[in-house]
Amino acid sequence: MSEGVHTPRVLCVSRHRELALLRQRVLELSGFEVVRPETKRACLEALRSGRFDRLVICHSVSVDSAREITAEFKRRNPDSCVVAVLTSPWAYCPYPVDVHISGTDGPDTLVETVRNCEQQVQS
Repeated sequence: MSEGVHTPRVLCVSRHRELALLRQRVLELSGFEVVRPETKRACLEALRSGRFDRLVICHSVSVDSAREITAEFKRRNPDSCVVAVLTSPWAYCPYPVDVHISGTDGPDTLVETVRNCEQQVQS
């Protein structure tokens, strides 16, 4: 990558390792740098150690953990975007996010949503 070009950093959080690995690979192939912590502790440590452009938080994360992680993410990265991956297009997200998609929307939607998060912010 050439100097001066910013590679967007994504923190991808999920309790389902297989889905997290697939999401990580799809995002990496699309030009993102992805950090995929395996535990909540590792996630919070990653947040403390660096800046992120996006948080992708998946439906498998407990509501309490998701609230804690998203709050810490926004505190440390106030201008960055939170994307929730929910179980269906009709699922309710019980914690604050900027954009939500369904896991059934597929990898192209994930990539486009992560890439264009600020333009897609939902109220």
